[in-house]
Amino acid sequence: TVDHATVTLDGGIAGDFRGAMKRGPYKRQISLIEAEDWAAAMAQVGHAIPWEQRRANLLVAGFDLPQMPGTRLRIGADVVLEVRAETEPCERMEAL
Repeated sequence: TVDHATVTLDGGIAGDFRGAMKRGPYKRQISLIEAEDWAAAMAQVGHAIPWEQRRANLLVAGFDLPQMPGTRLRIGADVVLEVRAETEPCERMEAL
């Protein structure tokens, strides 16, 4: 995990090759997860898996992430993210 990252429109989060735009944008450049939702899920299944194992890029706390496509979120002073869709879990996410 890191405390800060460089984010660009074309590259997503620097160093995250899955978020970069190659021949058009990927479905998700940055994925977010709510700390409270992850804690509730872990309590439900009786495990304590670290949130970053879920492969989300950003953990947020203290508010509900909007579900409506087109909604924009400001992260810090310089980053605005647009909600596009709910992330469909990949095999690794499902295995967790």
